[in-house]
Amino acid sequence: MERDPRAEADRIVQRAGHVIVYLPDPAGDHVAYTVGLSERPGRDHELVLTGQLLHTAKSVLNQTVDVLILDGLDPREGLLVDGILAGYAVQFRRVTDARPFAGMRYRLRGRQPVVWQVLLPDKNGLFPGARGYHTAFQQPLF
Repeated sequence: MERDPRAEADRIVQRAGHVIVYLPDPAGDHVAYTVGLSERPGRDHELVLTGQLLHTAKSVLNQTVDVLILDGLDPREGLLVDGILAGYAVQFRRVTDARPFAGMRYRLRGRQPVVWQVLLPDKNGLFPGARGYHTAFQQPLF
């Protein structure tokens, strides 16, 4: 019997509140995003992270969700949140084109939630767009 990935995702969302969709890329431009977070009371958004391997992406997104919920925070442009990566904060950037995230719309029956990109700093603590940001640390921006 073949497993239905959408039914499995629905079960995970019901149990955990969200599921993480991971899209690997041979060039390293991996994309991971949440589905189901925007269905929680008081939440109208989903999160996306780029350029990370599966384990790191899941860890960062799950920790970010936990901190947002436990601290009662809503993402906003430029918001820095500590406690996600050892010794570093993450930063939020509003996604301008959420069309690539079809899994969100499937789950929400066509509704497109607000999407926030979780940005990781380079080794110097700088984020994409900052003067001196180390561009070898790829994080495609949406």
